[in-house]
Amino acid sequence: MATLHAEIELKQAEGHWVDVWIRVDFPVKPEFVLTGARWLNEFAYISRSGVYPGSRVRWLLPETLFERGGTVELALREGAARDLDLEAWSRMAWTWAALFKATTRDGRPYLEPL
Repeated sequence: MATLHAEIELKQAEGHWVDVWIRVDFPVKPEFVLTGARWLNEFAYISRSGVYPGSRVRWLLPETLFERGGTVELALREGAARDLDLEAWSRMAWTWAALFKATTRDGRPYLEPL
């Protein structure tokens, strides 16, 4: 099972998006991971991602989520590319999920674990 580290790195992405990077230790490095995010009970997305240098996994969140504040759930599921079918959020077999409070500090995006 994947172990996520507490330190979260946020960077301004293209346009009005924020890159969320979390370092993950996998027992065996997967070919791909599925990442998911949902917030304010109004929107969810699921996408395929690779594992980036430093064993980091990336989520992309809208800047407005941080500006208006709210709860966001981040999730991931690792495996081989052929095993990672996109399903409805409720039917995904997530191997990790956690809730965060999205807000700003000193005018910059910030995620606080709940």
